[in-house]
Amino acid sequence: MHGATSRLHASSQQVNFTEEYQIWRHYSAKRDKPLAIPSVTELHEAGVRFKRKRKPRDLFDITFEDGVMEIPALYIDDLHCVLLANVLAFEQTSYGPGEIVSHFVSFLDNLIDARLDVTWLEHRRILINMIRNATEAANFINQLGKWNLVEHNDEYKSLIINVQRYSTSLWPRYRSTLMRDYFVNPWTTISVIAAIIFLGLTFCQTYYTIYSTRVAVLEILVQLHPQNMLFNNICQKLATLKQRRKINGD
Repeated sequence: MHGATSRLHASSQQVNFTEEYQIWRHYSAKRDKPLAIPSVTELHEAGVRFKRKRKPRDLFDITFEDGVMEIPALYIDDLHCVLLANVLAFEQTSYGPGEIVSHFVSFLDNLIDARLDVTWLEHRRILINMIRNATEAANFINQLGKWNLVEHNDEYKSLIINVQRYSTSLWPRYRSTLMRDYFVNPWTTISVIAAIIFLGLTFCQTYYTIYSTRVAVLEILVQLHPQNMLFNNICQKLATLKQRRKINGD
């Protein structure tokens, strides 16, 4: 009797576990996929510009407008690393005050993927790296991302969506490529401007050459067909136009 009861209890637990698993799968399938933002390097290639925010409300006040992402200064040193890791761990518990730091860490983990991302943010004075090198700073951010249990970044959801839309459009990417390849220094800028002027002059010369040729052909046709009213009208208009240009030139 005791053995039958044990088997019945075990079978009941298995049924309950199966039902809970099916419920979990049902609701998990309905949840949106986690939003992820490209890395700094990828966004830079897509034409997104980064700027240090001068008067942020707090550390988490990140904004994106007109292709410019403004981020408050972030200090990476021993004190801030320990503080950020401890607050993140506290938020992972059921007694945590909220998930703002978890969302912030998730955002940073996507934004900073490697050493080049850290270096780029350092150049913009957004990330103040006071530990050994950029690689260690990137590793620290990525390690925090592994500890983070928050998948859905609700805090920066609208910002991430706007960045994704902007980074997938073609014009910002073309503009970024143009600025990077042809306007990187004054000499290349002068060369591009000179090439544009040369093309403009060539176009004007070609236009006037074709125009003069057409006028000469029409004059010959008028001489060959003096009774043709169409040719005569065209030549009269051309003569009037020449006279006006001569007066304006004088």
